[in-house]
Amino acid sequence: MKKSEDKVASAASTPVSFHGWREVLQAECTEPAVLHAREGDIFAWLKFLNASHRRASVEAVLDYLHALEEAGENTNSVRSSLRWFFKTAAIQRGEENTDSPAPPLQEHIIAVEREDKGGPPWEQLLVTVIRRRHLQWRTEETYRGWAHRFASWLRGRPIEEARAEDIRGFLDHLAVDRKVSASTQKQALNALVFLQKEALGRDPGDFSGYRPGRSSKRIPTVLSQKECQALFAQLTGANRLMAQLMYGADLRLMELLRLRVQDVNFEQGILIVRSGKGGKDRVSVLPESLRSPLDSL
Repeated sequence: MKKSEDKVASAASTPVSFHGWREVLQAECTEPAVLHAREGDIFAWLKFLNASHRRASVEAVLDYLHALEEAGENTNSVRSSLRWFFKTAAIQRGEENTDSPAPPLQEHIIAVEREDKGGPPWEQLLVTVIRRRHLQWRTEETYRGWAHRFASWLRGRPIEEARAEDIRGFLDHLAVDRKVSASTQKQALNALVFLQKEALGRDPGDFSGYRPGRSSKRIPTVLSQKECQALFAQLTGANRLMAQLMYGADLRLMELLRLRVQDVNFEQGILIVRSGKGGKDRVSVLPESLRSPLDSL
């Protein structure tokens, strides 16, 4: 086995600890339906771990998903909930002592994502095309999510046989019943066209004439410098440094989490942001006030 493969395998079997996950979830999730579903998924998984006398790890996740699929159950919600568990655990780990010999939780997340190749045949085709084109994981999550919503809306009819009027009807449903924004509706449209054309090799047909989503022009809410300082004052340790770096270097959350030591150039005072929006790299400024805290890590 290659070293990289051995590293992922080791990460997959290493237990993950996430105390207080329910409190974090309740504070983070504002939609009651999503909160209820996610809590139920995680509690069911923990019950599985308890019954099988195992600890939380990537291997345990994969075995659990396999058991559910063998029982004929849909695992989409479970996959999403456990992916949240691992990703949020990685963020929470920033508060803990990093001197422990356990591998970074980012390796656990990578192992989960690599093993998740989809459920139904159409989803497996979609995943294959997305990964062959090296699209970002967020894009894959978005496309798969909209494809599953479309499949549910079809109510049992095969997604491989969906017609142009089905796509039009789903877009109308999003605008009229769900009252989504125009940008959200466009995101769904892009996902369905990609599924039909690139994954299934079908012509989606003429689905024009659908009801457009709501358009709204809102003035963005921006914190003042004084408000930002007050926010930072409420944080401590790694969480505070992460928030300051996001603010000072203009980083998105995933860009911050993917930041590596070699991407920080203290001499030139810059950060190299890898695989940012659109899959592009860019250069950002390293705030002078954060050089010393970062250098002492």
